[in-house]
Amino acid sequence: MTETYIVTGASTGLGLALTTVLAQQGRQVFAGVRTEEAQAKLNTLGPNIKAVILDVTNDAHIAQLSREVQKINSGPIILVNNAGVASGSCFELDSLQTCRDIFEVNYFGALKMIKTFLPLLRTKGGRIVNISSLAGVIAMPYLSAYSGSKFALEGASDSLRREFAPFGIPVVLVQPGIIATPIWQKGLRVLEENLPTPESPYFKYLKVFYRLVEWSDKYASPIECATKVIIKAIDAKKPKDRYLAGQGVGLQVFLYKILPTRSFDSFVQFLYRKMQK
Repeated sequence: MTETYIVTGASTGLGLALTTVLAQQGRQVFAGVRTEEAQAKLNTLGPNIKAVILDVTNDAHIAQLSREVQKINSGPIILVNNAGVASGSCFELDSLQTCRDIFEVNYFGALKMIKTFLPLLRTKGGRIVNISSLAGVIAMPYLSAYSGSKFALEGASDSLRREFAPFGIPVVLVQPGIIATPIWQKGLRVLEENLPTPESPYFKYLKVFYRLVEWSDKYASPIECATKVIIKAIDAKKPKDRYLAGQGVGLQVFLYKILPTRSFDSFVQFLYRKMQK
C-alpha cells in the first residue's frame, strides 16, 4: 500500500510548494487549506492532491480530515505539521490573547493533529515531521510569542520522539531560516497597522525590527531549499532528529551555540543601536 501524506497550511508558501512537489512525484497528498478558494485552486493541480478545509485550531475540521483519511486503503501516514503564523511586536504593548492565538496555531495545532492521527500512525506506520524555525533555536527581540511557540514545539517534539520510539514512529523537526514565502509579509502588515506612536519608548526599536525583517526577506533562501530538506526528512530510512533548511542557517546556529549568552546579547544590542543611526 502506498503512503498517504498530510500537509497542513498548504494554501500558500512552503506548504503549497511541498504539496506540489509531492504530488508531482506521484504521492497522494491531503492538503489542508483554510478557504474554499484555496481548496478549488489546489484541486486543479492534479489527481494526487485532495485539498480539504482545515483550520488546525478547529477540532471539527481535524476530525473530518481523519475520517477522510480512514476511508482510503492507506499505507503509512506521513504527517507534516506546517501550518503556522508569524508575528512580532513588543511584549509590553501586545495582548496576551495575541500570544495565545500564535500558540494555538504553531503549537497546539500541531499537537491536535498528532493526537488525532497517532492511532493510525501506530497501526499503519509512518512518521511525523514538524516544521519549526530558526526562531525555535535563536530567540530575537520582539519575537517572544513566535519564538516561544517554536521552542515549545521543539521541546514537545523531543519528548514525543522518545515516547513514540517503541512504536517505530519517528518525530522529526525541520528548522527553516528565512525562506522566500509570504509568512513574514503577512506579519509585517499586521505590525505596521499596530505600530505605536513616535512617543512610545518602543517606537525606534520596532522601526529597527521592521527594517531587519525587510532586509532578511530580501536575502531569503529560495523555497526549494526548504522543500528539498523536508522531503529528505520524509524519505530518510533513519531520519535525524533535526534538519536545518536555508542558506547560511548552519553557520548561524553554530556561531550562536559557541558564543556565550552575554556576548550574543551584547551583539544584538549593538546591532539595534547601529541601525537606529
